[in-house]
Order: sequence, then structure tokens, then C-alpha cells
Amino acid sequence: MDDDFQFSDRLHTTLPDGEVLPDASSDPEGPALRDAGTLPRAEPDAGVDPHGDAGSGAEPADAASSDASGEGGPVRDPTAQALHDALVHRWRFDTLATLGVDSVGGSTAIAKNGATVSGGAAVFAGTGQYVDLPNDVMTGMSSVTVEAWVIWDAEPSGPGSDWQRIFDLGSNSSPDEDVQAANANGIYLSPKSGGPQGKLHFEYRNGGNVNVDAPSALPTGVLVQVAAVVNHESNLLSLYKDGVLVGSLSGASLDPPVTLDLSTVVYKNNWLGRSQYTDPAFKGRIFDFRIYSSALTQPLVEASYTAGADADW
Repeated sequence: MDDDFQFSDRLHTTLPDGEVLPDASSDPEGPALRDAGTLPRAEPDAGVDPHGDAGSGAEPADAASSDASGEGGPVRDPTAQALHDALVHRWRFDTLATLGVDSVGGSTAIAKNGATVSGGAAVFAGTGQYVDLPNDVMTGMSSVTVEAWVIWDAEPSGPGSDWQRIFDLGSNSSPDEDVQAANANGIYLSPKSGGPQGKLHFEYRNGGNVNVDAPSALPTGVLVQVAAVVNHESNLLSLYKDGVLVGSLSGASLDPPVTLDLSTVVYKNNWLGRSQYTDPAFKGRIFDFRIYSSALTQPLVEASYTAGADADW
């Protein structure tokens, strides 16, 4: 891929009441967007079965409520409890002071190259900003689900829109940490792969490459839930958008076959908004980033989407 990129003009999206969402270079003191219900959401991809091959639908998971007896902590329905039990890391980006706070796993993330927080989101202006998650964030996990609530602010037809990263977790050929290089291992999610027909792209690299694409690129200017699943037990890579299965591929179907197993990956460079390679930096906002230590089923991914970016597991 070409190392010389230009970045597109900032994109604004008008809300129904005439308000304008801030772009990725917004004033940190701008309007709050923490309530995901006030943000425009993407329409489902046409022609995609909401349940695909991953299972039947699920009742929406209720947010945690208080225990009326005052004993035993929050009360959750079984779906919410299953999500709670699988969740191992979560960054909510409420304020710059808490950007690095993992509310579940206690790990610390660091804003790099001027990444900021505005309106309840980590903000990436497309000029090199990224968030550095801790080393070993998924060490020892064979199956994982990575979920993010994202607004992409790049112009899909503009220079530098291809191969941006929502996340890139793993390592590359450099012996040094925090350096872009080549020969990456791990997983990454790009809002748009290369070329005019580029699509939302999820890729696994570890002893072979397995990748799945959505029918189209990530929409811009709207809040989207994306969930990327590596299922070691069924050897299946899956990609969801707004609770809908939009792509899946079995490692066993390739020639030669690939066994999906993340437990052997070295997690040295775990980045939001930055590629292991010298691809363009992400332009947009991430409102919530979650890592689950298992392959979530379609009903659970759908329930998480229904509950929203502020769901309390």
C-alpha cells in the first residue's frame, strides 16, 4: 500500500432538528453525545438476513437494575448476565481524564499523538491520533469478540480513506514496541478496504490469513455498532454491523486450511485508530470499546446492539 496519503475534508452530518454533529477535530468542550440514543444510526444493509446462520434472534437485554432487597448487587436478565460474564475489557471515553480507564479489567490505555475526548467519545482527526491499549490485552484467549461503537468521519471516496483502522490488535515485524512495520499478526478492523468498491473489512493474521467483508464500507456520520468475532471452537470468523451478521468465513474452507487461534499472538501493539502497517490514520470517533473473552453468538451481539453504547453490563 502507498505510504503517501492525503486526508479528506471533515464531514458534518445534520441531525433531524438541524443540529450538526461535531467532526473529528471538534472542540473538546462541544455538545455532549454520550447518550447514544440521540445519535443517528445506520440503516441495515439491504438484503442481509438479520439472523444469518448464527442463530435466532434474542429479546433485548435489559440494563442492570437495583436489587430490591439491597443484597447481591445489580439484577440482570440472563442475556445481560451472559454479556457481563464474558466482558473482560471496556473503555467508555467519558472524559479525557478517564480515557485510559478500563472499567472492567482495570487496564490503562494511553492517548497518543493528540487523541482527545469530546462528547463521550475518543476523537481521531485522521492525522495520526490513536489510543494505545495495554500490552497483553488478549493474551491467552483463543476466541474473542471485539465490539466498538463508532462514527466514521472520513469521506469514503477521498484520498486516505482506504485501510484506516478502527482497531488493530497484535504485533508486527519490528522488535520495538509502538512502531509501524510489516508482517503483522493479530486481528484488525478497517472501515473500508482498498479501491472504489472497498468494504468494511475484518482480518485475522496468525499462521495464515482469514478475512470477511460486509456488503459495503462503513457508513459515515452515523453511530454504528461493529462486532468482530473469532471462534476458535468452530474455526469461524464473523463480522456484525448493528447486530446483523454481515460476513463469515471458516478457516477450514481455505486452501490450505487455517486454524483460528489467537492464543499464540504476541499483543505488543494494541491500537485504536492506527494500523500495524503505514496505512492512513483513522478519522472519526469511538464511543465505546469492549473485548469479550469468548465468541458471542448472534443473539448476544444483537442484544448488545439493542441495549446501546451505554449498556450497563
